[in-house]
Amino acid sequence: ILHPEKYFAGEEGIEVTLVDSAQKMGMEWTLGNEGVLGEFYLAEYLKTQLSESDANDAAAGWGGDAYHIYMNEAGELALMLRLEWDTPEDQAEFEAAMAEFGQERYGVSADESGCYETADQTLCTNGRVVLVAPTKDLALLMVSE
Repeated sequence: ILHPEKYFAGEEGIEVTLVDSAQKMGMEWTLGNEGVLGEFYLAEYLKTQLSESDANDAAAGWGGDAYHIYMNEAGELALMLRLEWDTPEDQAEFEAAMAEFGQERYGVSADESGCYETADQTLCTNGRVVLVAPTKDLALLMVSE
């Protein structure tokens, strides 16, 4: 239990649902895994590029999430993570942490879409959605209407 006070107050995670985007992504993509990441694993992911305290602080306002992992026959993976936050301030803190994360991980600044691109992977985020895909076009296609 990461936050005993929330547990004893009966606070539960917010249920988040995702629509399967495999069909939008193309015939070669299939939904391979889905679930809830949770605050602990979100912080662990952030720790790959951020200090332990910064990662824990950025994840502490977690309210709920859902993720989908897609795969294709070439062995490529794509991730869609949708997050809910306890407060707008918690979301802003996560957004700032993700800006630092993207800068550290990809060595470039985010473009106008909130995406960090390299030759083989793109990370796009707006604080409520995190997308990781082989290309920016595919990442943005995952959340298109």
